[in-house]
Amino acid sequence: YITVPTCAAAWLLRIPIFLHESNAFPGLATRFLVNTLRAAARLYLGFARAKTFLTHPGPIVTGNPVRQDIAAPLGGAAASEEKARCLEKLFPGSVSQEEE
Repeated sequence: YITVPTCAAAWLLRIPIFLHESNAFPGLATRFLVNTLRAAARLYLGFARAKTFLTHPGPIVTGNPVRQDIAAPLGGAAASEEKARCLEKLFPGSVSQEEE
């Protein structure tokens, strides 16, 4: 929850704020800074769907940074359904794949 006071101070000091929202549904801090204060000079999004909740005039969808070894496709025995469920539990997102 340090985002709001830090960005509010930067906003008051006229320091440009670049925000990255990695969730499909933006959190309260992001919605406050973007929709209420209009403090973000640039807004980067992990999911295009997040645009619908924010009033920023030009958000840029960049996706979420992921380590290469995590992003690599599963192969061989690791492709089993059981192991895929295990990975889903290890790396939960804000929205499940079925909802997108």
